[in-house]
Amino acid sequence: MEKKKKRIFLLLPELNKEIKISSLSSCQIYSKKYDGYVLLNVYEHYRQYMNSENATRLALDILEGFDELWYSGAFGITEPMYYLIKKAKQLNLPIKDLQPINPKESFSLAYKFAMEYHPCNEQNDEYWKNLVQSLGKYSENNNPLNNCLLKAIFDYYEEIYKNLTPKISAKDHFNQEFKTGLSFTMWALKNNAIFNDGIDPKKVSKNPTPMLKALISGIQEYYQEYQRNLKANKLKNEKVI
Repeated sequence: MEKKKKRIFLLLPELNKEIKISSLSSCQIYSKKYDGYVLLNVYEHYRQYMNSENATRLALDILEGFDELWYSGAFGITEPMYYLIKKAKQLNLPIKDLQPINPKESFSLAYKFAMEYHPCNEQNDEYWKNLVQSLGKYSENNNPLNNCLLKAIFDYYEEIYKNLTPKISAKDHFNQEFKTGLSFTMWALKNNAIFNDGIDPKKVSKNPTPMLKALISGIQEYYQEYQRNLKANKLKNEKVI
C-alpha cells in the first residue's frame, strides 16, 4: 500500500514586481525537489482572486487541514506570513524555513570565495574560467544574500583586473572588512533599519576600503529588496485577520 503523502502548506513571500533579485524558488521547483510531499501554495492561489487581507483570512481558515507549514524567509517575514506562521505554531504544526537568511553563514561563504580567488593571483584566462565555474557552485543554494555578496566580490575583482581600482597585496586577507560588513548586516536586520538614500560606506567605517565598499554594495542590493518586500506586503486592515 502506497504511503500517504504529507500535505504541506507552502508559504512563499509575495514578491513585488520591482524586485530585481531572482533568488526565490517557485512552488513548482519545490514540488519537484520534494516529490514525496504534496505542496500547496494556498495563499498565492487566493491572491489571484482577492486582496491580501481576505487571502490571509481564508488561508488561516484551512491551515488546520495541513500536516506541516514550510516557508521561505529569504526576503523577510511579511505580515501575511507572520499571521500564518503564528497560527501554525498554535496548531503545533512542524514549521520549516526553506531559505533561511543567516548572515554569519553568508559572510563565511563569501569570505571563502574571496580568498580562494584572491586577486593577488595572476588574473589570466584560466583564473577567470575557474572563478566563473566556482561562482556557480557557491551560488547553488540560491540564497539571495549569498548571491549579492558573491556578485559584489566578483565585480570588485573585475575592477582590479581592468585597473579601475588599485591592486592589493597577498598579505591583505580582508578580515576587518568582512567583520565590519557582517556586524553591520546583523545590526540592520535586527533593528529593521531603513536606508532611503542607500548605505553610505563612510557611515559604516571612517575609512572604507575598496573591499568593504564592495561588500556594502552587495549588502545594499539585498537589503533594499528585503525592505521593499516587507513594505509592499503590509496589511491595510489587520482587524479582519
